[in-house]
Amino acid sequence: MKNPITDYVEYGLLIDSKNSELNSINRLDKTGLLMACKESGIHAKFPTNTYNGEKDQYLTMRWGKEKPIKKKWLIHRGTGTSFAYMDGEELLKTMREKDSLLIMWETYSMESRYFIFDLKAARSSILKLQS
Repeated sequence: MKNPITDYVEYGLLIDSKNSELNSINRLDKTGLLMACKESGIHAKFPTNTYNGEKDQYLTMRWGKEKPIKKKWLIHRGTGTSFAYMDGEELLKTMREKDSLLIMWETYSMESRYFIFDLKAARSSILKLQS
């Protein structure tokens, strides 16, 4: 969407997960990794299909076959079902260079869940996002 005052064009991207995970009522669901480029910066959101409490978490991220790393993601207060990444610019830069991303988190009941995103298949859309 184009801002009529500044002529800045906002972009958004949703990358669907390759796998499904059990949700809070034991049904399989997929999710998406949402990226939004706005005048205020690049925003990344990772909605889960589970309740995860009200505390921020260090989610495990694995780029391709690289060693897993833990990065802090902010929990969405109120719903407790999605996370926001603090440095969308860094995330987008890495997404442009890697072929896949696995994100693992812990649910409120302390169960580990993960989703995998095929960045290679979304490469052309990822490259269109402006930083």
